[in-house]
Amino acid sequence: MDPRAELEEKERKLRRLFELQCALHGLSYPDTISSLKSLAVCLRNRRKFAPAEDLFRAAFAACKDRLFIHDIKALQSMILDMITVLVSQNKVLKAADLRQTMLVIFDSI
Repeated sequence: MDPRAELEEKERKLRRLFELQCALHGLSYPDTISSLKSLAVCLRNRRKFAPAEDLFRAAFAACKDRLFIHDIKALQSMILDMITVLVSQNKVLKAADLRQTMLVIFDSI
């Protein structure tokens, strides 16, 4: 199978998984957030940066409070994923602002 076709199929499968998880459990459920993040990474890898940014932001909004308490490294990873997508879209100032916010948050711990 052609690599591009494989990535398209992977995106379709990840999207279906996310939609199913969301319908069954809601957006704030850990498995739903995980599937949302996987879909966002797939989109980023396919250079679909704007939709990937939207999904990373949705995942971040859904779980930031829980991750701040229970898994600070996962929260850092999610923020770094968003920064990467922003830089890929030449949104350097937004990326710098998000990085600064992240430093302030994590320096206070």
